[in-house]
Amino acid sequence: MRTFLYHASILELQTPLPTSATNGDPNFVAIAPADNQYYRGALAVTKATSPVVMGAVWYSAPFNPEIDTTGIVFLYFHGGAFVIGTASPSVCGFAASTLTTAFPRSQTLAFSYRLSSKGSSCAFPAALQDALTAYMYLLQQGVPAQRIIFAADSAGCNLATGLLRYVTSSPGNEVQLPPPKGAILCSPWVDVYAVRSTTLELETRFRNVRTDYVPLELQLWGARTYIPDSTTPEVDAYISPIHHPFFTSAALWVIVGGGEILAEEGTIWAREMEQVGCRVQVEVVERANHAILGVGGIMGWRIEAEKATGRAMEWFGLG
Repeated sequence: MRTFLYHASILELQTPLPTSATNGDPNFVAIAPADNQYYRGALAVTKATSPVVMGAVWYSAPFNPEIDTTGIVFLYFHGGAFVIGTASPSVCGFAASTLTTAFPRSQTLAFSYRLSSKGSSCAFPAALQDALTAYMYLLQQGVPAQRIIFAADSAGCNLATGLLRYVTSSPGNEVQLPPPKGAILCSPWVDVYAVRSTTLELETRFRNVRTDYVPLELQLWGARTYIPDSTTPEVDAYISPIHHPFFTSAALWVIVGGGEILAEEGTIWAREMEQVGCRVQVEVVERANHAILGVGGIMGWRIEAEKATGRAMEWFGLG
């Protein structure tokens, strides 16, 4: 895994984003943007960056408001340092299966947000605009906000956190949207700006950089392309949520691996959120590597991922 990610980062491997179903997949949906009035503040529509039609995949079946009246609906934000990944089963299938195992009768919608590797028009806030589009889609399909739980890995947690900030406390967000019931955030990447340090500083900062499978080159690629040419303090809080806590009524279940590169920053951020009044629980999976919700199936952490999400179910009061 580390070797693949290293070479993908050095070569800046491009990931195709599907906008139509493959082989007539009935679980694929193309989601059109909401009205421009919903994209405000840090997510405002500009000539450079505006919402687009994006592809998404339902696991295991599309939501039907006449049938699916009680279960949880997960909105899944895949990881990949903002530069790789899609909603496809090869990327999101394990996470969706793990969530379904822990939360019976649940469904998961994974979406293919724009990757910053695609060019400057896909830097911040493009992916966050897409996250809002996906959330609006669920609400418009008739899914009550209190039956929606965000689930995410790594950079996906950054987007999920940004969407929580937008719908609950963003200045200038006159369009009020209800927050979800909660969020399961696995290995949150919440200090993107830190990656602009030198390699030596990074190796000192991230104590598990030599043992985790995530190469620094992937983070460097992601940060370089995701951070726009100019920012504001408001935008900075979205890009690097650490040290910028905010209150949300959504309960936050945070999973970090004891042997992963982002263990410390994820834990620090979670405690900051707790200090401003959020309901937060941090689960440290000893010796685990990065993003076990997303890649536990291929990295040998399947059981630990299932147990962690199972405990989340009980903590959310759904047991």
